[in-house]
Amino acid sequence: MKHSGSEEFIRQPVVAGPRGFYPSEPEKLRLEVQGYLNAAESKEQGMPLGLIAPHAGYVYSGPVAGWAYRQLQGCRYQAVVVLSPSHYEPVPFASVLCEGAYQTPLGIIPVDVDCAKELVAQSDGAAECSRRGHLNRGWGASEHALEVQLPFLQVALKADFKLVPVVVGDTRWEACRKLGESLAKLTATHDVLVVASTDLSHYHSYSEAYRLDEQVIAVVKAGKAREVAEGCRTRQLEACGGGPIAALLAAGEAMGGLEVHILKHATSGDVPFGSQDQVVGYLAAALYRRTNV
Repeated sequence: MKHSGSEEFIRQPVVAGPRGFYPSEPEKLRLEVQGYLNAAESKEQGMPLGLIAPHAGYVYSGPVAGWAYRQLQGCRYQAVVVLSPSHYEPVPFASVLCEGAYQTPLGIIPVDVDCAKELVAQSDGAAECSRRGHLNRGWGASEHALEVQLPFLQVALKADFKLVPVVVGDTRWEACRKLGESLAKLTATHDVLVVASTDLSHYHSYSEAYRLDEQVIAVVKAGKAREVAEGCRTRQLEACGGGPIAALLAAGEAMGGLEVHILKHATSGDVPFGSQDQVVGYLAAALYRRTNV
């Protein structure tokens, strides 16, 4: 990883605050996240291997994200791999931060350096150790999709975990497949949770959003990794985190299949103050190892 300076890299939060995606005051943030967790239901299926969770402002997507993270109640992991799309910076690979830490108002989450480097080494060139996509360049120019997952993880897991932050820039199927296979190898030797950060359809009418989102949900539920990757790239399917979802499902395929539990689907038009003219879709899902393999 090429960089200058000898100080440890700590990625500061960029979308916290009054005009951001979530509160910057620690206690207010903790209470808000806990409220979303309390309002969701636990399916009590054991420890998830993967989650799919949305990444919009908490007042819109928080009620859905709460369903994903509620499934972590009582779970412990060595590390959490968060797979994020790249909204702003073109990155021609999966950019894995292999140093330092991410920080939120709830504290610092150190990078699991060994797991990060192992993920890169086993990816057959699909991933690289890099700061690309991880730098804080200010509002509107920094990746939020990874950051907004972290306070949920800190509350749900009681901050007792390390992080492997991954910005998935190359969303072609072959790249997603290689990243997924590397994730499968990592989960075989380490206690790791994989989170795919994604929203679904963007800025359609309320009824049209539900129609489009059901197409994505059906493919995800069936575990069809390649169909997700290629469908999102050709815009036959709408999910801004199609690459992260495909990589997570590809990891499941490499492990002989995962059980996909769809937990919650809603849109920004489902909250009391959300307009139904143009909405964004949100999905929460949990993935578990098959018990019959």
